[in-house]
Amino acid sequence: MPATSRLSFEQAAKLSVVVLITIELLFVAINLVHYMVDFRFGIIHLWFYLDNERTVPAWFSASQLFLIGTVFIVTANLTPLSGRSRLFFLFCGLGCIFLSMDESISIHETVGRTLERFQAFPNPLGGHSQFIWAYPLLGALVLLVNLRAVAECLAKERRASLTCAAGAAVFVAGGAGIELIGHGISEKGFANLEYLLQVCVEEFLEMLGCTLLLYGALLFLQSGLTADTGKVTAAT
Repeated sequence: MPATSRLSFEQAAKLSVVVLITIELLFVAINLVHYMVDFRFGIIHLWFYLDNERTVPAWFSASQLFLIGTVFIVTANLTPLSGRSRLFFLFCGLGCIFLSMDESISIHETVGRTLERFQAFPNPLGGHSQFIWAYPLLGALVLLVNLRAVAECLAKERRASLTCAAGAAVFVAGGAGIELIGHGISEKGFANLEYLLQVCVEEFLEMLGCTLLLYGALLFLQSGLTADTGKVTAAT
C-alpha cells in the first residue's frame, strides 16, 4: 500500500497562517469594494465593516485571541522551561483571553466612554483612546517583571520568541499606533475614504499581529509537546 503523507505540526501551523492572512485580506477587500459600490447601508456593511462592533471580523479577532490564550495556557503545563517561565506563559494566556473578551463585549470602549463622561483623566486624543493606552503599558510592565523569563525563552526558543514579539509589536502598532495617526482625520465614518483606509490598516495589523502571535505560540506548544513526549519515551 502507498504510504500516506501527513502534514507535520509545523507545516500545519504554517498552512494555518496562510489561511488566516488570506481571510484577513479578504475582510479588507470586502470593505474597500463595498465602499466603491456605495452599498454602505446594506447587510455587508452591517456584518463586515471593520470599525463596527459585533461583526464577523470582530468575532474572528476575538476567536484568534482566545485560541492564542488557550495555547499559551496549555504550553505553560508542557514547556521544559523553568517555573518562572511557565508563570509568564500563564500570564500571557490570561491576557490574551481578556483581550478576546474585550473584542467581544467592547470593554475598553465602554470604560473609555465612562471616563470621558466624568472627565476622570485628561484625554487629548478624544474618544476611548485615554483607556486603550493602558493595555500596552500593562503589557510592558508584565515584560519588565518577567525579564528573566523572557531571556530564558529567547535563549531556548529563539524563533518562537521572536515570532511572538513581532506579533505583539504589530498588534500594538495597529491597535494604538495607527489610531493615534488617524486622530487628525476630522470626518469619521465609512463615507470618508481616508478614514476607511486608516481603519483597514489598523484592523488588518491587529489581525496580522494575532496571526503571528498564534504561530509563535504554536511553536512553543510544539516544543513543549516534543519535550513531554521525550520524557514519556525515556520513562518507558
